[in-house]
Amino acid sequence: MSYTAMVLLPTDTSVSLQQVEAKLRSALSSTPAGRSGAIEVFREESQLTLFINDWSLYVWADSSPTVLEETQGIVELFGSDRADQSTLATYGFRFDISCDADPDLEYFDDYVLVLKAMKELPKAVVFDPEAERFI
Repeated sequence: MSYTAMVLLPTDTSVSLQQVEAKLRSALSSTPAGRSGAIEVFREESQLTLFINDWSLYVWADSSPTVLEETQGIVELFGSDRADQSTLATYGFRFDISCDADPDLEYFDDYVLVLKAMKELPKAVVFDPEAERFI
């Protein structure tokens, strides 16, 4: 099993990968891997890679023109009951999250902490494309 999510943000967001890295380091610092120093983070131009032991989680920043269209489609298909659907349909920036397979759910708690941290970003809305629902 692997996990995926989209963190949708306003087009004009000021959130940077550097801020996301700091937030994720903080969120994971209290985990066993964080306390033992087993977490490594590498930041490139538009991607973060978190290594926890032999497992990796990836965060990509995407502000391409298709993000707005894709967000509008997601809102139309899966967000019709949301009170903020008209605002959300204007979001043109996102962080895509994916990871290596985790068949024994060994890193599920780490993934949940990452999602919680990402949800704390200003005006962030998280969508699970596998479950086809907002979380």
